[in-house]
Amino acid sequence: GVNRLSLGAQSFHPEELKLLGRTHQAGEIVESYEAARDAGFDNINLDLIYGLPGQSLASWSDTLKEALRLSPEHLSVYGLSLEASTPLAQDIEEGKLEPSSEDLQIAMWEKTAKSMAAAGYVRYEISNYAQPGRECRHNITYWENRPYLGVGAGAHGYLERLRYADESDLQIYMNRVEGGEFPRVFEERQSDLDERVYTIIMGLRLTKGLSRKCFAERFGRLFEDFYGKELSLLVGEGLMGVSEDAIFLTEGGRLLANYVLSHFV
Repeated sequence: GVNRLSLGAQSFHPEELKLLGRTHQAGEIVESYEAARDAGFDNINLDLIYGLPGQSLASWSDTLKEALRLSPEHLSVYGLSLEASTPLAQDIEEGKLEPSSEDLQIAMWEKTAKSMAAAGYVRYEISNYAQPGRECRHNITYWENRPYLGVGAGAHGYLERLRYADESDLQIYMNRVEGGEFPRVFEERQSDLDERVYTIIMGLRLTKGLSRKCFAERFGRLFEDFYGKELSLLVGEGLMGVSEDAIFLTEGGRLLANYVLSHFV
């Protein structure tokens, strides 16, 4: 059955929720959270977004404070990622909104890490924090690039090197199933290179890093055999580290993750 619930809170400020196009109010986040607790859920995640246009460090700190006050078992904290053709992206492109500065986003990133650590949460992935022992098993499976089954409208899965997605429109999904049709709308077969790159990009997001043993067993050669030059460069820049068991991002490397990961694409 269902034993974990994730709520898309995003922010506890009405003006920020409106900016994101969310229809819920801050008070409804608390109401939903309390209703989930009353229903027996003891494993709840809250999603939060920082780096919004007009968002201050103070308002972000308030959102963190409110989220931590609820004491969820897990928090997913992502920087704003603009999708092309969305109203928010268009407003920024047209100069109607000022994007958050890089310095401010770094300050929010650092504030998040400090607040989470002070509250007893462990960062086990670049953007994910959990109370000890409450790390999301599905997310770890995804980041370790292991198979997972997706079933239902809008579901995504990965089996035997095949990434797939099912129809997201519920009515269309039901019509196709009832008509004896397969409701899949996307399939992509992974090549050897695709699988290796994806394993690196996702695995390095984990705080523990990429297991050297598992990588060698999976791809037949050591990580250094494939990417020795890149690894030496990034270790020298202080962005990656190597231990007996793993290859991982340093704190600075996590902050510059896109730059680091671009070396392996």
